[in-house]
Amino acid sequence: MATHRNVLILGVTESGKSYAAAKAAREISRPFVVIVHVVEDETYEELLGRAQTRYVDVVPGRHTITSAFLDQTRYELKKRYLYLIVCDLEPEQLKAFLHSLIIAVKGSCNLALFFDEAHAYCKNPFVPSNLLGFSRGSRRYGVDLIYVTHKYYDLDISIRVNLSHMALFRTMEQRDLKTLQSELGLGDRVKELRYLPDWHHLYAVRAKGYVSPPMMV
Repeated sequence: MATHRNVLILGVTESGKSYAAAKAAREISRPFVVIVHVVEDETYEELLGRAQTRYVDVVPGRHTITSAFLDQTRYELKKRYLYLIVCDLEPEQLKAFLHSLIIAVKGSCNLALFFDEAHAYCKNPFVPSNLLGFSRGSRRYGVDLIYVTHKYYDLDISIRVNLSHMALFRTMEQRDLKTLQSELGLGDRVKELRYLPDWHHLYAVRAKGYVSPPMMV
């Protein structure tokens, strides 16, 4: 199996964050990719291709995601990507959906799970407890977790402390900058995040305590 990763892709709108996320979904080594998003994003459409992607609108009372549904998508339909759109769910419905999704992912294994606009549903009180636990134990199932957001602070702390790799694009909010500085040990380099040009990011690996110079997507 591929090396396990808990990844953060952070940045303001039009900084290059969305392109980096879609490119990561296309190039990640896992054989199957599940994307949870609040919209159908054209950036993913361009890089992933509709022929490889199954799009599902998740609405109340329909499309409960099970491991059988995931396996049907990847093995019977031979789709590499499952794109789940959750824009019409109320907070408690979304919480219940995410709870069932994590159970399904555990049953399917060896995949990548992307949460785009993660700040909208990966924070208390909306995030289910099994997702928080899964952030710590996804390695045993061969699952990579990728959180894409422009609000780092709004991710639940149990998610933030388990991040292993981070692509940090331009970030302006002072609360996020302070939290990144304290939790990642970026020191004065956190100031660079305010002024990064579009398509540039800092790359941090928590296990190594390393932050690279800015690089292009």
